[in-house]
Amino acid sequence: MARITLTNVDEVINALGGVDAVAQFTKRGATAVHNWRAYRRFPASLFVKMTGRLKRRGYDAPATLWGQEGEQRIRRAA
Repeated sequence: MARITLTNVDEVINALGGVDAVAQFTKRGATAVHNWRAYRRFPASLFVKMTGRLKRRGYDAPATLWGQEGEQRIRRAA
């Protein structure tokens, strides 16, 4: 099955069920989730947890949304 690639924080939040669902899943408040939208980035500490759930739902998202280095930077450095 082909995965759908999400490109921004809003798409990730929507794919995971919206602000309330993400707040509950990540054990953060709804205000924190709204802040992630404003900052256009998730906390790095949630990378594994959130991308795991996205993959189970058939989605991918760039690691840079969590402040992780993207594949392009890794390839360039090699």
